[in-house]
Amino acid sequence: MFENLKNIMQLKKQMDQVKKELDNVEVRVQSPKNNIEITITGSQEVKSVNILTDLNNLSKEQLAQEIQEAVNKAIKESQTQAAKKALGSIPGGLSGIGL
Repeated sequence: MFENLKNIMQLKKQMDQVKKELDNVEVRVQSPKNNIEITITGSQEVKSVNILTDLNNLSKEQLAQEIQEAVNKAIKESQTQAAKKALGSIPGGLSGIGL
C-alpha cells in the first residue's frame, strides 16, 4: 500500500509540472467562417479574442454562433494538447507509475 501511495504522489508531482507547462502553451484557432480567432492556453484560459473581418453583415444570432463555435473549437484543441502533454510526461503511460 505504501508503494501505491508513493506512486500516486509521484503522479501528482508530474501532473503539477504538466499544469505549469500547459499554462505556457497557447492554442490559436479560427471560427469555421474565419471571422473570429481565439487564443487559449493549454490550461484553458482564454488569452485573446480577435475579430478578423467586418461583422456588420452578421445578425446577433450569427455572431453569437461564430463566437460559440470558435470557443468550443479552442477548448477541444486545448484539451487535445493537454492530453498529449500529460501522457507524454509519464514514462510508459499510466502503467509506468504502477497504476
